[in-house]
Amino acid sequence: MHRCRMGLCGTVIALCLAPDAGAILGPKAPKGEPPIIEERNEFADRTVFQQYFDLPDRVSPEFGGSIADRYRLLGERPDNLPPHTLTIACPIRPDGRIDPPRCESDEASGPDGKLAFRAAVSARALDGLPSFSVLKVKDGRAPPYYRHVRFKLQTPEVRAAGIDFQKGRLVEVGQVPELVSDLGAEVRRRDYPARAMRENREGAGTVECQIQTDLSIACHMLTFAPAENSQDFFAEPIRYLAGKFAMPRLQNGEDARGVRVRFPIRWSIPR
Repeated sequence: MHRCRMGLCGTVIALCLAPDAGAILGPKAPKGEPPIIEERNEFADRTVFQQYFDLPDRVSPEFGGSIADRYRLLGERPDNLPPHTLTIACPIRPDGRIDPPRCESDEASGPDGKLAFRAAVSARALDGLPSFSVLKVKDGRAPPYYRHVRFKLQTPEVRAAGIDFQKGRLVEVGQVPELVSDLGAEVRRRDYPARAMRENREGAGTVECQIQTDLSIACHMLTFAPAENSQDFFAEPIRYLAGKFAMPRLQNGEDARGVRVRFPIRWSIPR
């Protein structure tokens, strides 16, 4: 049944609705753009309108990080990370810009695909994505529809770090001043793991670091107690000592490449 209302000058205008009175006419795409489709958002339990722009395939630059960076990405994995073809999706902001940190790779690529995507992001493979038209949105209101870009991304092989923490002379940590300067309580306070902070978890452990042939410093947690808290802190040395490089010579003048250092560290909730 049509519902009608009176227009200007007495003209009757029919609003033709589907038999379901709750039906909503979706927004129309601007001329020359892909159609806007209606999708069910199971998480939000509601219907949303989406628009997808398909972009040309892209090729990621090689992962150019240090040996320690490759260890941070791949851990002690013995084999190289093979090339991948990933499907990438990125939301478009209402102002027409794309934030690369909000892009995601498809779930079908598996754990290796996720590593390949992280390597590609580090290699700035998502830089230079195009901008789009501005979508008018009223203050405090959701946009009338959500826009996304999709494209294929070819990622190259990433070499394994090849780190062996069983090798190398063990020297006093004071021989590597680049590490000593980063072991103060202020670093731990600034970088305290968020989940451990929420759950009031603390602990102490021993960190081991090794200076690589390119002078980058790779670190891992050797021991930690209490064991039930270790999952919150085990990756922290890798994270907050990332990007550090040692001088070619130790404090005593000997070659720094290959040597290892160990030092205790304690995480306490900042008061």
